[in-house]
Formats: sequence, structure tokens, C-alpha cells
Amino acid sequence: MISQIIAFAVLATAACAQLTVPVAQFTWPPSRGTNVQTVGVAPCQGYTQGGRVEFPLTNGSFGIDLTRDAHDITWRFSTSSNPESQDAFTTEITKIDHAFSGSRCARVPDLAGLGLSAGQNITVQLSYTAGPQRKMSYECLDLTLVSPSDFAALNYDTTCKNIVRTTQTRGNNANPLISSTSANTTANASSAASEGPLSPTEAGLVGAFTTLGFVLLLMLGLTLAGFARFGKAGKIGSKGAQVEYFDDKATHKSVGSA
Repeated sequence: MISQIIAFAVLATAACAQLTVPVAQFTWPPSRGTNVQTVGVAPCQGYTQGGRVEFPLTNGSFGIDLTRDAHDITWRFSTSSNPESQDAFTTEITKIDHAFSGSRCARVPDLAGLGLSAGQNITVQLSYTAGPQRKMSYECLDLTLVSPSDFAALNYDTTCKNIVRTTQTRGNNANPLISSTSANTTANASSAASEGPLSPTEAGLVGAFTTLGFVLLLMLGLTLAGFARFGKAGKIGSKGAQVEYFDDKATHKSVGSA
């Protein structure tokens, strides 16, 4: 009984995690915000522009976290000061056809080759599909482009990593394999991100506490149901009649005399 409760709790935890965190979300640069309830709303989930982060015209990278596999992961940009429709994001920056659960660092090509220049403001949109129905999801961030020399002079020290999580096992090793490579990129520790949306870590903590409460309530309900089941009295007749006792095993039945 206890093993069944634990197994059910594990499944419930996994299901809740999927419901509280979007499949993909920006880790660098910081985004406008993302929410599992609005992730399918184009072009930017309804979030408005709330601050810009400086980004190098060349040698930049985009970082994302993935809770499960995603497909057609695409970054596009708009030069509109406040893009409000999907039609504003027509120029593709880079694309990944398929990415596994984990962290992904995507190198950004020379943005000058796309007609952009230092000092220009752009909005970048992340779009992808995930799940059996391949539903489209979106997330946006806002940048001010700077020359590589100006960018390098700032205090940036964050690393963008490629980490792939998989359930593949080898031999008797039950632990999931994790492969990791690093690609240096940048993040501004003093940028407006500190006042922006929850980070993946913070969002994960919120989801974890939500899941924990759900699992505890679930286990309590199953436990109480178990007590009610085992606590049923036997079927007792009048004095001198036979008394039948039943336990929870369908194949076992004992008969005695009162």
C-alpha cells in the first residue's frame, strides 16, 4: 500500500511540474516574463516592454532552459518599439530543430549581417512547439545592441551552458546520463533583470512548494481511505450464529462460530 502511494506521489509530482513551468524559458538575456497559462499567446504572452538589456552586435548567445523536448525553437526579432502582432517578427536570427530536456546555448550570428547596428533597439521573440499536439509557445525580451568592444568593457560574467538530460541508462546504472558543454556568454548583473519576472530557479521553487502541498494532501487522502477500508467491522449475526470475517485479500475468507 505504501509503495503504491509513493509511486502515485512521484507521478503526481511530475505532472504538477509540467503544469507549473513552461516547457522552455529564457535564461539569458532576461525576458519580459513567462507563464504556463499565457505561453501560447502571441507574440509576447501579453507582457509589455519593461526595460532593455545591452547585447553585443556580434558573438552573442541566447540561453534557454527546457523541462522537456521541444521542436522548431526559433529566435526572431522586430525593430518596432512596441511589437503587438506576430507579423512584426519576420526576420529569423537562429533556429534549433530539436532540443532535449536540459539547458541550451544558441550562438547568435553577426547581427550586422541582418541589417542591424550598434545603438539600435530590438525585441527578440522565442517560439517553439512541444507536446504531442506540438502547440506553439512564445516568449519575448528587449535589447539594445552595442559594439563588441563596449559590451566587453561591462561587468559580464555569466556562462551559457549546453546540458542535455536523458533517461538513458547503461548496464545496471539507474542514474540518468547528463552531458554538458559550456559556451561563454554574458549577463549583466546590474541590469533591469533584477526587477523583472521570476528566474527559472525561483519559478522552480514556487512549483516545488505547490507540488509538495498537492502530494501531501494526496497522501493524506489515500491514507485515510486505507484506514476506512481496513477498519470495517465483520458481518456479525445474532448470538450463536456464524460470524464471517473478511480481510482485504479477495482470495481469503475465514469462517468461525460466535
